[in-house]
Amino acid sequence: TTTMLQQCKYLTLSFSGAGHLLPYHLGVASVLRTHNNNNNNNNVAKNKKKKQLPAITAVSGSSSGAIAAAIYVYFPTATSNNDQNNDNRIVEYADRFITDGGRAMHHFETMLDEIIAEEEGSYSSS
Repeated sequence: TTTMLQQCKYLTLSFSGAGHLLPYHLGVASVLRTHNNNNNNNNVAKNKKKKQLPAITAVSGSSSGAIAAAIYVYFPTATSNNDQNNDNRIVEYADRFITDGGRAMHHFETMLDEIIAEEEGSYSSS
């Protein structure tokens, strides 16, 4: 039997607003990113055994959900198992947010600036 999810060609993702839900949204974003990266790996035989989700083509949110959506889109993730630098950006953001007791936009802006600086540094050293 096929489910409605299996019949979908693509998914859209929307995070709701509510500041206290942001860490949960980030957990979902992290799992979806990890799942998506695993499905894109070259190990086709292994991936055929797993049920795959349709591609996520649009992400949105309101209030803290908009921050979660932006993090999902803009924070890089590992492209290979050897890419330790980008592997846990979403988890790092959640840790900063929880440890600091909030200041979601401050941490988003700070980490986005760090990511941009790292990318500019990698381009200039190439």
